[in-house]
Amino acid sequence: MGTSDQRFISKDTVGKLCYEKINILVCSMVDDRICGVIFLNLIGVFNADFNDYKLQFTTTLESEKFVNDGKSKVLVFKVVNSTNKDWRQVEYSIVLRDGNSIIYPKHAIDLMWKVKAQSIADLKVEMPSFESDVEVILEVSNLRGSSIFR
Repeated sequence: MGTSDQRFISKDTVGKLCYEKINILVCSMVDDRICGVIFLNLIGVFNADFNDYKLQFTTTLESEKFVNDGKSKVLVFKVVNSTNKDWRQVEYSIVLRDGNSIIYPKHAIDLMWKVKAQSIADLKVEMPSFESDVEVILEVSNLRGSSIFR
């Protein structure tokens, strides 16, 4: 093997990749060459970081509908995406407050939820209903950027 044969990755390069926290799941080493398959965590490498875009999202409570004989409410929130990126898998927290008291907290992830760039999507959440007027606070805590890999 001469110097022109550089299609293989050395052990040092693999060590550096591992050190840089790119997830290598499978690799086998023979004579300083990788002859197995390397799987990279492409989701982490190509995902946009939601924290960089969080201020470009707005949420408003659009409607409330009683279900289950009035025991629950389905809340519909309008989520406005003012970014130039598509997003998916919303992670959110909802708090129901009565004055200064927190009546009901909820934290959830909707794996099927999506919103396109520069558009609006509804987020539907079922919550218990309360007799008194309560303040509803929604906070989107995380979204995953859509990529060609997902």
